[in-house]
Amino acid sequence: MQVPAHAEFLSDIQLVRALVHHQYMLELPAGFFQHPDTDDASQAVTVVAKATLKFKGVVYLLLTS
Repeated sequence: MQVPAHAEFLSDIQLVRALVHHQYMLELPAGFFQHPDTDDASQAVTVVAKATLKFKGVVYLLLTS
């Protein structure tokens, strides 16, 4: 997927909302994500943007696998 040229002008919250709106899929490399049930971090994982959260001026992207 190509990022539009005007994307650099989006605020953090606008970018995160766009990712959630389009349910953007992100591929995280092995070692980046540790599974909470198995503590295994040896596998690459694909996650989907599901929600946004803004707390004390910091924008978070909530993901599901």
